[in-house]
Amino acid sequence: MWFFISGVDLTSLLLLFLGVWVICSLVFYFFTDRFLVKSLLPIYRTIFSMTSKEKRQQRLDIMENPLEEAEKNVSDWAVQRIAEIRELQAKDDYRKEFIGNLAHELKTPLFNIQGYVSSLLEGAMYDERVKEKFLIKANKNIERMVRIVEDLDVITHLEHERLHMEIQAMDIVKCTQEVVENLDRKAEKKKVRLMIRAEEAIMVMGDEFRISQVFTNLINNAITYGRPGGKVEVDFIDFKDRILIEVTDDGPGIEPEMLPRIFERFYRVDKSRSRDVGGSGLGLAIVKHIIEGHGQSINAKSEVGKGSTFNFTLQKAKN
Repeated sequence: MWFFISGVDLTSLLLLFLGVWVICSLVFYFFTDRFLVKSLLPIYRTIFSMTSKEKRQQRLDIMENPLEEAEKNVSDWAVQRIAEIRELQAKDDYRKEFIGNLAHELKTPLFNIQGYVSSLLEGAMYDERVKEKFLIKANKNIERMVRIVEDLDVITHLEHERLHMEIQAMDIVKCTQEVVENLDRKAEKKKVRLMIRAEEAIMVMGDEFRISQVFTNLINNAITYGRPGGKVEVDFIDFKDRILIEVTDDGPGIEPEMLPRIFERFYRVDKSRSRDVGGSGLGLAIVKHIIEGHGQSINAKSEVGKGSTFNFTLQKAKN
């Protein structure tokens, strides 16, 4: 009898123990969960304040699994911060490179001017022939510096959309012909043929002055860096509601790894001779901003030893 009663008591005790254990576990889990939530809440709120508006509207205390949610959001937040840091580092590298290039571009004409002026002060000014020669060269270097500053000012205005574009219907063929006429003498000196593959008017929407700048930069570059005795062609292709314009040369071409950077400020493909032939080093950067200011895009393709093609689009003018 005693064992039976004892057996009953033991079973009751086991059930009681299990019940107490379950209740204690639930209480422990609840208070631990609340404690962790309260501990994480200040950190989590900080993370939420840096993330999207939708996440900021969530409440940590009503989530089904706050710890899992916290881990996920902290991970997402960390990924975003890493991406932002890398972007800032890339911008900082670009800034350093830009400042270095700008200093180099300005240093060359400055040192040239200093050399000519010093020579004149040391006695060359008394030789009329030498004096005139040195003053002409000094003036050319001053003009180059002015061109760099003016081009930088244009880019700054274009980037901040402060440069007003007078976009209206214009004849793109006539605009090209006028640019070619202005560059004809330079082309003749290098025996470069300038060819326009159009005879009739083609009406597009554009700022005529700015589009003239685009053609001047592209054709001038093609003449300057192209081969003597070569040719430069300008083609116009009907492309649905737009006109595709291509400026092609048969010069030395551009290395594939350099193509993605050619529209950057001061980036020069042939650094050994680019500064010798003048230019501000900002021409293609200005071209890109002008075309983008028209809501269009410009691209370049090239094959080493065969030449390069720059193409951009402009919206057709409505009849």
